[in-house]
Amino acid sequence: MTDHPSPCAKHRDFGDCELELMAERFDVGSPRFAKAPARARDDSSVVIAVDHSACILCDRCMRGCNDIKNNQVIGRMGKGSPPRSPST
Repeated sequence: MTDHPSPCAKHRDFGDCELELMAERFDVGSPRFAKAPARARDDSSVVIAVDHSACILCDRCMRGCNDIKNNQVIGRMGKGSPPRSPST
């Protein structure tokens, strides 16, 4: 929940964000970690809008696009923690 906008647009508009519902169910309180800088929403495609700040790396969008529809047009890039620099 640290990097998830709360309430996110889906939860605010429809009340059915799975992540926020799970956080409520398990009484997840304030995050322990610092929030990452927000990423902009990507509306460049006519068929899919991507809210990078709401992404939790579940890969559902990639599975739907690549495995179910076999479009092979989306993937993951620049997500997760930055790589550590090698220690000297």
